[in-house]
Amino acid sequence: LNLPGSMDGVGRDIAADADETRARLEAHPGDEYLVKAIDSFAESLRLLDQNDLAHAVDLWLKGRLDATYSIEQILVDEQFPDYELMRSLLQKLSDGVQFCSENDVKMETEVEECIEWRQGALAYMYCSTVRQSEERLRVVSKQYEEMLRFGIDRLKRMLNVRQPITGSIECKDADTRKLLEYGAYSDTHVLSLMYLGELCDWLRKVAENDATIWQLERKVLEAYIELTEGPLKNLGWSSTQARKLLSPRNE
Repeated sequence: LNLPGSMDGVGRDIAADADETRARLEAHPGDEYLVKAIDSFAESLRLLDQNDLAHAVDLWLKGRLDATYSIEQILVDEQFPDYELMRSLLQKLSDGVQFCSENDVKMETEVEECIEWRQGALAYMYCSTVRQSEERLRVVSKQYEEMLRFGIDRLKRMLNVRQPITGSIECKDADTRKLLEYGAYSDTHVLSLMYLGELCDWLRKVAENDATIWQLERKVLEAYIELTEGPLKNLGWSSTQARKLLSPRNE
């Protein structure tokens, strides 16, 4: 995608996405995510005709999130048979963020977080899958390290979209305050801490044992443990793996 700097340019990209998604729907009839994506693209084009660029772009990006979801599920279910397809999917999500950055368009916070999360989580799932086979890991070692670094970058971005709340704030209880102080605005934020910690750990195993990566790993895993053994205790979260990764034998 060549990122447009004009309404006409983004309109062509939205229309192209709509055509591509309709073609996929013909091959996968009844896919609710593709149906939602087509509706989002149509409404996005309508808003663009009214010169409402910000809301048009939000719907365009939401449409891309839905349109790519079914592809992600196929990749995960089939254990990532096509690396280039995964890269093109990640690029499609990245392009939307880049468009907003280059054209001074403010995304909805939830949309931006979702895009960064989806990229980071998909990279995590790829790396987790590859690790299950020593032979495959040897064959795709370059791509594996590339996705480790990509996933770390995207999960860091996701966690930085909204900053932790500091200072005097009104909260209904101490647990809510602690979650907000750690920037844990949702379960996805908490899970991102664990995924990020694991990606850092895996990267240290294949690349130089970078002190910066280790510091990041410790920071996010300690935050994860603090939350899952504190305000989220007895709510289905486990800190066992995080504690294992932080054990002295793993340094």
